[in-house]
Amino acid sequence: MIKQKPAAEKYREQEFLTAPPGRLVVLTFDALFTALTRARVGAQTGNSEVAVRAAEQARDLIGELLATLDRDKGGEIAANLAALYLFSLKQLHGAAVKGDGAAYDRVTKLLTPIRDAFNEVANSPAGAHRTAVA
Repeated sequence: MIKQKPAAEKYREQEFLTAPPGRLVVLTFDALFTALTRARVGAQTGNSEVAVRAAEQARDLIGELLATLDRDKGGEIAANLAALYLFSLKQLHGAAVKGDGAAYDRVTKLLTPIRDAFNEVANSPAGAHRTAVA
């Protein structure tokens, strides 16, 4: 029997497949923040299975952000973003080791201004189809 995807999942998948590059970065951040929230809630409620799975997803998404940096075009900005993403990965590792649910909120707070800046660029007429550093 073929299992049908829920409509919301189909919509999200289509959004990723058709989004311009700048919007993809924003969607990745949004997925990251969802994973961080699930990891925090899992850690705070003692649901280690949820916390671990969500933390792994968050690390993977930060890895995607890191891998898509264009260091040639992005120069110093790309280097600074790479350092920020690596710092965030270390924070997530520490959160997993110590069971520190608040660390997920700290990473969210740290990266939210970056997401908002990418969103602003992605929604501008000139920035909709280009990305300078990611």
